[in-house]
Amino acid sequence: MSHSRHFKPRRWVRHGDLQTLVGNFLKRDPHLPSSEAVYIQTEPETQILCHCNWQPSSDAPLAILLHGLGHSAAWPRRLLLLAVHAWQCFQAMGRGLVCHPHEHAELQSVVGISPAIDLGPSADRLHLGRNRVYEWKFLRGLLARYQRKCELFPQIYDPSRANNVRSIREFDERVMTPYCGFTGADDYYHRAAAARVLDRIAVPALILHAADDPFIRITPETRAVIAANPNITFVETAHGGHCAFLADPVESYDGYWAEHTALAFLQQHVHIPQEAHAR
Repeated sequence: MSHSRHFKPRRWVRHGDLQTLVGNFLKRDPHLPSSEAVYIQTEPETQILCHCNWQPSSDAPLAILLHGLGHSAAWPRRLLLLAVHAWQCFQAMGRGLVCHPHEHAELQSVVGISPAIDLGPSADRLHLGRNRVYEWKFLRGLLARYQRKCELFPQIYDPSRANNVRSIREFDERVMTPYCGFTGADDYYHRAAAARVLDRIAVPALILHAADDPFIRITPETRAVIAANPNITFVETAHGGHCAFLADPVESYDGYWAEHTALAFLQQHVHIPQEAHAR
């Protein structure tokens, strides 16, 4: 399946909130093959757990899969299911830049599914109206992980910082940024936003975004930068919610449009070394 703009939502699951909720809670056993657990050290006292699925041939292309704020591996696991039989797959169970311990090839392409390109507007949108349901879900996970950090490293983390935190912005202001070198939430949202570096993307990049995503917002200024970069393919569908894009399943197609579209894009832009063709 090509990365077509013509996404048609699943019957009875048309609304953005329905797409988001059904996509999040839809049960599915991906029957993935066993993987190797690898810990990558990113800082002197920081490690990221990665689940790796290797191919017999080292010439197989490598896919690095990263999840979002909610620490949900749902769509990376569905994408992994599609790619695992032909690609080396490296799924990071933590947020941050990771590198493969044996990888020496250059990055060839990248895909973002419902990415929070403009962090500030998206964080603030989470705090409005019915989006508070999503914010509370994210916040519960963040607070639970912070509590765990406080238990493991009491000499570093202060549990009182999380007292009475009621929003993502409050969490970022009071809990996250003091430990990460930012002066506050606004500083973090500005310096860490992908919007600031979109003009520097120099490899083929696909951005999938649904116009009815409940809380991800892309500003007009950011849209102008995206449009000006010929390396970026921006696909905005009318429906799809957040990280859902559920279409009707037919025959061998499971209806997970975003994952099929992402994999088709990656396959289109992968380059196999010439020496691999000669073997």
